Amino acid sequence: MPKLSVLMLSWNTSEHTLQCLESMKSQTFGDFEVIVVDNGSTEEDYLKLKNGVGKLGMDNVVLKRVYPNIAICGGMNYGFPFAKGEYVLFMNNDMIVDRDALKEVMAAFSRDARIGCVVPQVRSWVNGPTEEVQPVGGTLTFYGTLVNEEMVKGIFHRDVTELACATGGCFAFPRRVLDELKEIFPPYYGLFFEDLDLAWRTHNAGFRIVYAPKSIIYHKGSASLTANNAHAGKQKLIARNKYLTYWRNLRVADFALVLPFMLAFDAVKSMKQTIIDGNPEFVLSTLRGLTEFVLNRDRVSVPRRGGLSYLTLYVGNPFRAAGNWTKKV
Repeated sequence: MPKLSVLMLSWNTSEHTLQCLESMKSQTFGDFEVIVVDNGSTEEDYLKLKNGVGKLGMDNVVLKRVYPNIAICGGMNYGFPFAKGEYVLFMNNDMIVDRDALKEVMAAFSRDARIGCVVPQVRSWVNGPTEEVQPVGGTLTFYGTLVNEEMVKGIFHRDVTELACATGGCFAFPRRVLDELKEIFPPYYGLFFEDLDLAWRTHNAGFRIVYAPKSIIYHKGSASLTANNAHAGKQKLIARNKYLTYWRNLRVADFALVLPFMLAFDAVKSMKQTIIDGNPEFVLSTLRGLTEFVLNRDRVSVPRRGGLSYLTLYVGNPFRAAGNWTKKV
């Protein structure tokens, strides 16, 4: 059995998937497999992917197909049972993997048996590799945002460092941790905040989350949403899943304390979007997301193992707190 299983989805983005797989052929860590789930692509794109995988000559790639598209959570949950590795790395398919990336992920796990999640350094790919570092984790706030002042300063790019929370363009877990959590990605989420929810539950279960900067992966960004013209409804899902994530991970009394901060933040941001940015649809989308949260919060389980000590009141610039910052290495 392979030591590591890499799991990715492909939705009418066969070209990106094949480029990602091609970059894995030169890995210095060889004991891995790749599970690719074609998640509701057209027949044409699926056949392009299938034929392309055959031409790569990689006998460690397993291709599965599900139709119609079942979003990120459904696709990853579908693919997970096919993974045989002791460790599982979930990643986007629009990524290019540095030759030492997988080796450094596994090296980080070897430091401590309590490490439950490893996040590599993710840099932007813009017509080629860049040194722009994308956010991969930090600390959740009372406002429903993610911040990490120390990472913004760049000091995390030296050695393996502990994080409070992680975002999941690419992150890895021991199988034993995922088995203990029982649920990987909440099916109702679809996409957005599913990564933060999984990282939060990992932390709540007593495991460490670490950032491995020597593992470098390049990310193009939003390839599937762009290819499928699926940006519509994005803000509604973000708002809904943000409140669901806090609801299911906090005790009811703690959620009640945090809720006014989250609502106030969304109100201020909605005013900014409407008055300054001329985007009144943002307000309507946020309200739709809040409505869906209220009406459908019973569609997710509620482990409620988190506490207020996991959150910070610091927000910095409130309009950049949830955005992408970059920092040259």
